Amino acid sequence: MDDKFALQDEQYHFPYHHIPHFGPHPSNIRRLGWGLEYLCYQRILVERVRELAPASLLDVGCGDGRFLGLVGDAVARRKGVDLSASAIGFARAFHPDVQFEAVDAAELTEQFDVVTSIETLEHVPDDGVGGFIRTLGARSRDHVLIAVPTTAVPLNKKHHRHYDLELLERQVAASGAPLALVGHEFIYRGSRLMNALRWATSNRHWTLEIAALQDLAWRYVWTRLRTATARDGHHLLAHYRRR
Repeated sequence: MDDKFALQDEQYHFPYHHIPHFGPHPSNIRRLGWGLEYLCYQRILVERVRELAPASLLDVGCGDGRFLGLVGDAVARRKGVDLSASAIGFARAFHPDVQFEAVDAAELTEQFDVVTSIETLEHVPDDGVGGFIRTLGARSRDHVLIAVPTTAVPLNKKHHRHYDLELLERQVAASGAPLALVGHEFIYRGSRLMNALRWATSNRHWTLEIAALQDLAWRYVWTRLRTATARDGHHLLAHYRRR
């Protein structure tokens, strides 16, 4: 087993992606410090999928299923696959209306209108990247959305690499997958104010949550921080179309 995969798999003793949540107040009370950033880019990803109005959606590397749950029944058929049986167990428990399977996407034969890979490619070892991208293309009838962490943030010990658009495009081209870039965007820029708020409300001494403050923080994130550039964006979302 790849050591970095093992680090990720060990975290699925708890479905941590379900900690931050919407309404009536966006909340981290259970607690995930980067929860508002997570909610921000997840909401944008959901919007992009809904804009494509697919009848079917496959999420490769779905983890505990949070993204497919947020998409909701706007997509009639949703399926998630992940190599982690623990993560799939949580996904099934939280989202019984979605089909989940602990399997390598390369073993599937069916195709979907949209295929997503959200913060997964960075977990793939270098010698597996080409095959992984080819699998995304093979499973798609039309659109592939790839989201990855950028080089604007320090390399996580669970990750093999972080990305700029040039590296992602190089890997897609080298894979030979029949994918053409339609567009891309950078999501969520860092903020000293948010870093200070995070430290002040969640540290080793105390955890504090005030609903009004969380509402203000969420509005600040959504209105001021969601749009970013290649220089400061924490996440890169690339939209490919199958040729």
